[in-house]
Amino acid sequence: MFLLKLPMLTKPDMRNSIDSTIARASNIARWLFFINLIPTVIAGGVIFITFNKLEQNSFRNTYDWIVLSLMLSGIALQYIYCRQTTNTDNVLNPVGWVFSIIVNAIFIVSYLVRFFSAPSFGALMIVYPAAFLVCSVKGLRLIRHFESSYIS
Repeated sequence: MFLLKLPMLTKPDMRNSIDSTIARASNIARWLFFINLIPTVIAGGVIFITFNKLEQNSFRNTYDWIVLSLMLSGIALQYIYCRQTTNTDNVLNPVGWVFSIIVNAIFIVSYLVRFFSAPSFGALMIVYPAAFLVCSVKGLRLIRHFESSYIS
């Protein structure tokens, strides 16, 4: 009789573990979503203004294209964070977390390159993608730990 009750006791615990993992990962994604909301709106406005005056600006140097691609990747990250907060399948999918890590690492490298080419206090903005990188790594570790404990 004891052996029959043992699996029944582990199933609710496993379910609580799944719910806890999903809730914690979703909470991380929710924070990333709301913190990134204002910069995304600003980036969207800048992209809209840039493409409205495209004949005047004409994107002559590489820096303009790099900034545009970083803004577009920030908007893509915002979409991923939104999907992770609304759908549990997306929270448990490590691809979104890995994409966030890669893009934030690129942001950090671009801030460092910009700082070394022209040192200024604007380099303090490196804290923003660094915080996102740390949160994304925490989310990915949480998901990886969940996958390894769920499989074994």
